[in-house]
Amino acid sequence: MDLWVFSPCSGSWLILIPRDLPHGGRSPIMESVMTAEQKSALAGVVTIDKEVMHGTPCFAHTRVPVQTLIDFLETGETIDDFLAVYPSILRQHVFSFLELSRDIAIDQLACAS
Repeated sequence: MDLWVFSPCSGSWLILIPRDLPHGGRSPIMESVMTAEQKSALAGVVTIDKEVMHGTPCFAHTRVPVQTLIDFLETGETIDDFLAVYPSILRQHVFSFLELSRDIAIDQLACAS
């Protein structure tokens, strides 16, 4: 599942999830505001700064986009493979990001039904 977390100009955090349509197309992006708990959990793991990678969500204190981890996993590579290429990323940050992404996706699915 695709998942992006970003900070728009308004300063509020939004979750954007493209939804698949039955005929194979994509719907407009569904949007909801992050809970305070989710925002707090994410704060030390992912940073969004217009001055770093043009505001692309990156692992904290790095220039490594979180999308890179998703790309690694989608191609069948492991978390260990990712950490070998990006040793500056903490293993706990990877797991925290994945856990939060899972929780957000489950919340969104529960709201959609």
